[in-house]
Amino acid sequence: MTLSDLASLGSFVSGLAVVASLIYLGIQTRQSSKHTRALISQGRADHALRQNELMAANPGLMEIIIRGMTGDEAMDAVQGSRFHAYSFNSFLTNEDEFRQHRAGLIDDARHAGFIKRIRNMLRQPGYRAMWQMQRDGFDEDFQLFMDDLAHDARQLQPVDYAGNWKAVLKAELAGSAART
Repeated sequence: MTLSDLASLGSFVSGLAVVASLIYLGIQTRQSSKHTRALISQGRADHALRQNELMAANPGLMEIIIRGMTGDEAMDAVQGSRFHAYSFNSFLTNEDEFRQHRAGLIDDARHAGFIKRIRNMLRQPGYRAMWQMQRDGFDEDFQLFMDDLAHDARQLQPVDYAGNWKAVLKAELAGSAART
């Protein structure tokens, strides 16, 4: 074997090593992407759980949110300020979700569910009013996104969550009685 043959063999082995390294890097990149998406999903769930726990543990806050969402004009300055803070937190969370979807970190199916939830919240006149008050604190692309959802939601009746629950519960109880 000549020196030229050894050099060719070395180049061939080196090329195989580069291909193997690129395959390994591709696998690692894909795993890293899946891990990042899983962390984002877990973070979204954790945030929602903390919000729900806060509202469930604080009946006064829940009352303010309900009154604020429905546009109760009898709220005092402190209650209005608390609803303002709650709404700002909600809009920040919405913006984060919007940006993560734009970056490709949240898939279209999950984003579609997010849009439905936001549209339902924007059916409430108090939430829409609060968006109008706070919208200038956000970037224009997010403003346009929320404005479009608010415009669509304005055409719909506000959601009566308690009334809807009672109607569904009544149907469930009637269905349970029919099965026994």
